[in-house]
Amino acid sequence: LDPARFLPKREEILMFKELENMSIRLLQVRFCVLQSFNRWAVAVLPLADLDAPANVSALTEGVRRARGLLFWSTKDTLWSAALEKTKVAATSVNLNLDRFKAQRLVEKNKCDKKGKRSVFGQAFRQLHTKEPTMFRIAAQKRAWTTYFKGEGAQDVGGPYREAIAVMCEELQSKALPLFIKCPNAREQLGDNQESYVPDPKATRPIHLSMYEFLGKLMGLAIRSKELLTLDLPSIVWKQLVNQEVTASDVLAIDRLAFKVMADMDSLESMSGVTPEVFDQFMADVKFCVSGSDMRLVPLVRGGDSRSVTWKNRAEFRRLLVEYRKNEFREQCAAIRRGLATVVPFTLLSLFTWEELEIQVCGRPKMDVELLKSMTTYSGYTEKDPQIRFFWEIMRNRFDDAARAKFLRFVWGRSRLPVRAADFERQFRINKMSRPQPDRYLPIGHTCFFSFDLCEYSEMSIMEERLRYAANHCSSIDADFSGAVFTVDDDDGDSDSDED
Repeated sequence: LDPARFLPKREEILMFKELENMSIRLLQVRFCVLQSFNRWAVAVLPLADLDAPANVSALTEGVRRARGLLFWSTKDTLWSAALEKTKVAATSVNLNLDRFKAQRLVEKNKCDKKGKRSVFGQAFRQLHTKEPTMFRIAAQKRAWTTYFKGEGAQDVGGPYREAIAVMCEELQSKALPLFIKCPNAREQLGDNQESYVPDPKATRPIHLSMYEFLGKLMGLAIRSKELLTLDLPSIVWKQLVNQEVTASDVLAIDRLAFKVMADMDSLESMSGVTPEVFDQFMADVKFCVSGSDMRLVPLVRGGDSRSVTWKNRAEFRRLLVEYRKNEFREQCAAIRRGLATVVPFTLLSLFTWEELEIQVCGRPKMDVELLKSMTTYSGYTEKDPQIRFFWEIMRNRFDDAARAKFLRFVWGRSRLPVRAADFERQFRINKMSRPQPDRYLPIGHTCFFSFDLCEYSEMSIMEERLRYAANHCSSIDADFSGAVFTVDDDDGDSDSDED
């Protein structure tokens, strides 16, 4: 692209505070410099040992520090070639899942601590011990064939995506012991109130193995483009790409993480505060920290009986920040180990944490225009009033949560691929002819990324029917008689807290 033709729109510039007051000419000059830098980087990157530990290779450290300056196209050339070179043909693996057992776990408000009853746990038990090469498949391929016990769905893609979607739901719930809500959600302040962080208590071997399995699913998402619906903050993603975790990442999940340090600063700045007065005020503050899981953790041996004083206050600050920055290190290391078995892990050092999140989870906000560009119609045309109703609802009447539920209803997943090339098929809207169309709900076909839409008379009626279907009709089941399958309340597993 000729820098002179680089003409960003005002709304695009406003997304970046540092750029909003720059002239177009200055932006074009900066773009030209970045182009030159990336041409140089293409020649240098093959010489960098991206597998080197931190602070061993000056060239490698320079590349890692400059990852935010590298264009996606620069990274994607190496990344796509590595993925292509290491892919394997999909194998014949069957995954048998009992969603009734998983539902009983939820109804009893139990936690699947051993990974036996939840859908994630059942998949973990069946797939984690298999060779990780089964996850190194090509884009748009499936790593296994899903069979839902007692449900008549044929896996042409829909049950596969549904299984992945359910696993993501369970990971971000009390059904599994792996993730908890961010402290900001508990306090209802700050950023990332919708996000989850690893549970610091989840350190048993079975828990770490489940984190490794999650890492494999992340690698599978990168390769197959079947994205995961996970809301994880920067403090998690950064550790997966060897990017430095900062105090800002901690504050992004816990605004009150360093409140005691702010109180110390305020006390130190007050006139007349001597070391003796400081020690008196801080007598009840010990060398302990309340972690993301609300446990009181000693920062040193005997920290629960050691008070913060004027002399040791710098040590306390250092230990507090160090603990909160590394609070999830063991869990993230396990995720990274699993991820490294599926994708060329050393190349991840080229990506920023945001770029990894997009590859694994897609963009959290649905790009309605991208979806529209990938849509075909059967029985309708783009000019028909029902189609105009539909896109108006998607753009302006549905929020992001409603759009995600609709996508789950028609495709068995909650996020769109990042770009058009990653779609395995186009979205199709079929006309459904009925004598009294306003009385009928739309019908989703998750295996084929399509749905049947009646000729509703008004936009408000269509919106109501779409909302109901998206909220209540997302389970995958064929016309399968429930009479042939009875559910036994006793699933054979103990309900003890050790499960």
